[in-house]
Amino acid sequence: MTPSRTRTAVDILKDVQPDVNNRYQVKSDLGKGGMGTVDAVKDTQLDRILAMKTLSPKHAKSPSTVESFLKEARFTAQLQHPNIIPVHDVGTSPDTNAPFYTMKLIEGESLLEVIIKLKDQDPIYEKKYSLFERLNLFRKVCDALAYSHSRGIIHRDIKPANIMLGPYGEVLLVDWGLAKHIDDDEKINALSTTGFEDSFLTHDGIIKGSLAYLSPEQAFGNIREIDRLTDIFLLGATLYHLLTLEAPYNYTEVAKLLNHAENAKYLHPLEQPGCDNLPLQVTDIITQAMSRNKDDRFQSVEEISKAIDYYLSGKHASSMRIFKRGEMLIHKDSSGTEAYVVTSGRVEIYHDDNDKRNVLDICERGSIIGELSLLTGKKRSANAIAMEKTSVLIITRQMMLDELNKMPPWLEKTLSSLAFKLLNTNSDIHPFISASCALPVTIQTYYIFMEMRFQVISESGEIPGYTREQLSKLIADNLGLPPERTEGAINTLVQKQVLEVDSLGIITPIDLSELKALIKFIEMENSRMKDTSTIGQDIPVSKIRKFTETYRALNSI
Repeated sequence: MTPSRTRTAVDILKDVQPDVNNRYQVKSDLGKGGMGTVDAVKDTQLDRILAMKTLSPKHAKSPSTVESFLKEARFTAQLQHPNIIPVHDVGTSPDTNAPFYTMKLIEGESLLEVIIKLKDQDPIYEKKYSLFERLNLFRKVCDALAYSHSRGIIHRDIKPANIMLGPYGEVLLVDWGLAKHIDDDEKINALSTTGFEDSFLTHDGIIKGSLAYLSPEQAFGNIREIDRLTDIFLLGATLYHLLTLEAPYNYTEVAKLLNHAENAKYLHPLEQPGCDNLPLQVTDIITQAMSRNKDDRFQSVEEISKAIDYYLSGKHASSMRIFKRGEMLIHKDSSGTEAYVVTSGRVEIYHDDNDKRNVLDICERGSIIGELSLLTGKKRSANAIAMEKTSVLIITRQMMLDELNKMPPWLEKTLSSLAFKLLNTNSDIHPFISASCALPVTIQTYYIFMEMRFQVISESGEIPGYTREQLSKLIADNLGLPPERTEGAINTLVQKQVLEVDSLGIITPIDLSELKALIKFIEMENSRMKDTSTIGQDIPVSKIRKFTETYRALNSI
């Protein structure tokens, strides 16, 4: 029996260096196109699954086509960026001798597939791909293109079908088959503008996939005018489709489509059905990127990225407005299109009820006014007037909706739900705001002092009491009223000598039985019973005049 010998390093390396033609094992067919196939293959050396793109045998007989295919592989391999698919290997098929290259296998779907789902109003996709999320995806495409431009390579075929989304947040700009190196003048090198490289202008299989996004210079066939700014137009066209769910040039007649593309004649994003709520800041980015005149476009991908970041960060915030004293900011029952953040001055929020002005709140610096109407779309529930010269920041309804779109759907719906509930509550005015609060304030005062009467005397020997402010706040808290309402009633009771204030500012009733009789009188007045048979029993006749004056004074507050 021959003894086994120890394996050397050379022996081990032989195991991982088989014939390159036997390195890849086809596992499944991922797709077929006019130029070739894409298969899922196992890399037997590194034990991983890759995607293999192979040129069809028919096209493999054309030297120019093979050269262009290999150039695509080299261009992609040169671009080492997280948002560009990495190329691993290049070779020829042992069966057909056709060239292939392997790359990372993308498990996911194209951006075009996502757009189709959104257009079909798929609830799962609508929840996942909010406006904010779509803009974040688009930003990653910008990063990929900015990097390729820095390497002197333009893509020339940017569209949703060439953007792949992975299951773990991957965003990859793929299909660099039409990519080109550009010279220092940013024009396509005139020495390499023939054959397959420019077939997107003439080859039927490619023109169908790209016409809906063509820049004017591509539509005209001006090869020498295609440069970085062409890619910027295509970026804008992709963003157009991503947000409106319609391609810029959505025509079946090729001649009509080319005519519109030559003149950059597309429907404004806001004019597309259901797109009237798109943020103006974002639609402006689209239209600038898709300008017919190249000088009017963004001059770099970085400029587009900065504009998107500016919007996403909320830095496009509002303008300033100044209101003079006595000038109305908001009219009750008017439609709400703006809210205001007070930066200086004071604003009074009030109702006019039964020819009586009832103040609901005083808003000072930092207060927000009118936000409920923006969130709900309902009419204003109160008036707002400047008490002095007041400056405010303006928040438009569109800005509010833009910011809501950046939130998770559950948080957006929570805020909207709370806004509706608050608006409904706000419309149910406290009965003692618009009507007399004389009786409840007097009753609360009576019971508070009745309770004090039976409280244990403190160690100092003093009976606990309340200052005017303390008593007003306690009653206000009990009744759910603004302190201003109860303060006025307490002051009236003091002025009419129902309550008295000692030298230390402590309030006490002059006579608890008189306070109780006043309550009975107010109840009679409110119910209009006027049963004189009870006078003399519950209400001393001698107090009728005093109680009448007190009642009138309380009602005038």
